[in-house]
Amino acid sequence: MTTATCCCGVFCKHPGGCACTTTHACMHCERHMHGICGYPIPEDDPKWTIKCSQHCDDCHEKRNNNNTTTTDNDTNNDNNDNNDNDNDDDDSALDDVPLSTLARKRKAPDRPPGQKKKKRASRPTAIYQEDPAADPSSWVFPTDKPEYLSPFLDFMGFIDNKMYGKSRKFTKEKLLGIQPKHVLAYLTHKAFGTIKRGPESKPEFARSNHIKNIKMKISYFMPSGSGWVDLPDGTGHGNPARHKCVNKLIAEIIQFEIRGEGSDAHDVRDMTVPEFQKELELFRDHKDAICRYRNPLMGICQFNFITRADDVCNFKVNDPKGHSQFDFALAQSVKWSKNVKDHRNCPDQSLLASKDHKTCLFLGLAVWLEYFLNNHPEAEYMMTAGLPESLSAKDHKKFTSAISKTYRNRLVGLVFKNKDFQAIYKGSDKRPLGLHSKRKMGSTQAKRRGAGGDQVDHRGR
Repeated sequence: MTTATCCCGVFCKHPGGCACTTTHACMHCERHMHGICGYPIPEDDPKWTIKCSQHCDDCHEKRNNNNTTTTDNDTNNDNNDNNDNDNDDDDSALDDVPLSTLARKRKAPDRPPGQKKKKRASRPTAIYQEDPAADPSSWVFPTDKPEYLSPFLDFMGFIDNKMYGKSRKFTKEKLLGIQPKHVLAYLTHKAFGTIKRGPESKPEFARSNHIKNIKMKISYFMPSGSGWVDLPDGTGHGNPARHKCVNKLIAEIIQFEIRGEGSDAHDVRDMTVPEFQKELELFRDHKDAICRYRNPLMGICQFNFITRADDVCNFKVNDPKGHSQFDFALAQSVKWSKNVKDHRNCPDQSLLASKDHKTCLFLGLAVWLEYFLNNHPEAEYMMTAGLPESLSAKDHKKFTSAISKTYRNRLVGLVFKNKDFQAIYKGSDKRPLGLHSKRKMGSTQAKRRGAGGDQVDHRGR
């Protein structure tokens, strides 16, 4: 038998050290080592004794590394086995397929028959050159919201003591000269009727919500969007409509309103359930098919979705769909609400049938669509056969307002002015009814039945 020095080096456990020769060898790499060195592995060599069935330090380290890798792979396989949604048979065929190939094999989204995917326009051949006179950071007087212009021009006329026409535009230098004291004086005059209010002054001319609305429209035309910052020398910079003195004024007006010392409220009250049932009855007794079928459906949708009349006017024919979990329910989302800023703000809402045939959404929807689609089979919107004049937001708002105005006029003329309808309400609330009354009724009914305020706000957009 050959003899050699121990391969364990400084880790040799023999009293004489690694310089002493030995005939024993590692069972894996066959390098010589003392019998007391290394690590025993009885499972690898059952015919030898523990003393002889050993491997050196280097082989032991390699063995541990291999066992760690094997354990990680087994853990991943166990996790895949515990996942009920995994299909190992189907995935095994795709293990060696590049990700780019899998992306190309992904199923295309479903489209109506005959409709092709829109193609992006080809890159224009024109060469664009920067205009040296144009500064992308320069401020331009906003003109995209003309409905904000009238209060702002009134504010500027208040400061300069003159009248401005709708075509008037203001420079950046002119608007940067506006101070928070100007905004405070204008809003104080709107609410209290005077620039400097005394201890007995009351906000008898405007509600806090109206003051907030004016403040928002003034703020929109300011060059700076950040809050106003006061400097030690008495000057400042930022948006003057966002100064703390303006917010303090609004808070004080709210306190006056709570104590009953503010301006009269112009909001509408909740509609009661008997009033709602009487409204449906009056509409369905009308000779006109639009009043008999469409107007009751719009009211039922407002109540069930807790939404505005304008949002109902934007419903499309293909918006109601089958529920993904319950075959007896429908699902639909309200996408056009002004509070929807993200797709998470318009989740699908579950629609259920009602035992009361008068207020059942399913029956109202079926009756109206049967009549409507028989006369207008190519209609896109649910409540009208018309379309907006263009894709612009202005034309779409005009289109929606026309339907909502027609519905409101018939609601006031046929329902609110009816003597039998007026005799139903016996409460003490003197506020009138309006388009938002059914929306408020839906919110109130949901809260009375245990729904939280956050749930109502999330579902009722």
